[in-house]
Parts: sequence; C-alpha cells; structure tokens
Amino acid sequence: MRKAQLEALELEIKTELYAMAKAAAHDPITDGVIDIDQYLAASPKMLWILKEPWETPDEGKRGGRWSVTKELIPELIAQNRIRGNPTYRKMAYVTYSVFHDFVDYSKIKFPDEDPEVRMSLEKIAYINVSKSPGKSVSDSANIEFHYRRNRELLKKQIAAINPDIVIAGNILHLFYDDFGFSRQDLTSAGSAEFCERNGCLYVNAYHPAYWGCKEDRYVNDLVTVIKNHQS
Repeated sequence: MRKAQLEALELEIKTELYAMAKAAAHDPITDGVIDIDQYLAASPKMLWILKEPWETPDEGKRGGRWSVTKELIPELIAQNRIRGNPTYRKMAYVTYSVFHDFVDYSKIKFPDEDPEVRMSLEKIAYINVSKSPGKSVSDSANIEFHYRRNRELLKKQIAAINPDIVIAGNILHLFYDDFGFSRQDLTSAGSAEFCERNGCLYVNAYHPAYWGCKEDRYVNDLVTVIKNHQS
C-alpha cells in the first residue's frame, strides 16, 4: 500500500468515527499509524490493539477530539516522557528489540537515555477498541460494548493497516471471528499466547500497563514469540 492510499483510508476512518461520535453526543479519540512513512518502510509491520485511551490532566488532553497516534505519542517522544508511561515504555522496548536483532531486555537502555528506544514507536500502528475517553481501570463489559459498536470500523482500520504482527492487550478474544480462529488455536508461550493465520502472527498478552507481570518477562516473552515467527 502506498502512503497516499493509507492517508486516504485513515481520513475516511476518522470521518466515519466523528460521524458516529456525533450521533452518540461525545467527541472521539482517534488512533492508527503513528508515522506512515516509517510504518510502511518497516518489516515486520506491527499493530498493537489495546482497550481504550486514557485521558489525564497532566497530558493536557481531555474530553476527546484528539489523536493518540498523531498527537499524544509523538508529543511524549519529543518531550522525552516515554519512560514515565508504563504502556508506551513496554511497547517501545518490544518494538526496539524486534527492530534491533531481538536484543534481550537487559541490554536495552531506558527511553530517556537512548532516543532510538523511544523513537521506535514511530514505526508501529496502535488502535484502541474504544474510541472514547477512558479511565485508568477498564470495565470489560464496557469494552465489549465498544467492540460491538465499533466492529466494522475496527475491521476497516485493521485492513487498512495490514499488519504482519498483531499484539492485543488481553482483548484478542473479541476478534476471534474477525481473525478466523478460536481460543483452542492459541499456543501458550510464557506470559503470552499466539496463533498464526495467513502469514500474520496474532499475539495475546497482558495489557502493557498491567503490574502483575514483571517488565523483563513481559518484553522478553513477546520478543521470543515474534522472533520464532520471523525465523
């Protein structure tokens, strides 16, 4: 897919999302590819799917009408604040490792010490199931409601992004029918589980902000699954 095509598809999806949000009387929070040029040049192409965007006053983003991938993440990278965000920090570690010969977690520097670690996020795509402002703790029933509500839009987003690897933050079960497999098709691998279909690797892992899985284990488990798939 060429850059112009992906840009057009992202604009189409954004327009549709705002139309849906208008009917629901709230402003959306958009997502997608962070940097189209870098994403299209990357191999493998990685998509993270998480639950919902979290608005906090210190990020200066409230009430929707902003973008996770075109505003928030680029701002955190530019301001050197990725290390302080557990979600984006772990995503950066995994991404950096994949694009640097699957280096072990212990060899990766902090994002504020090595700009390549935080800037690795510019190579990925990231979408949320819910496009509405969320809180620090997600409600499963609410996420399932947003999945049903946004299902066709999410399918359109994923098709436009066309990833080689999908990493889901403990919500892969919502997409079983969309991706063409079931729970029984998943193989456990440490703290993660995975399934391969039509050349794409689907990984289910803890949400990167989850405190119950140590950071080194989380990163190394995901990297190992991806490395084995790429071999």
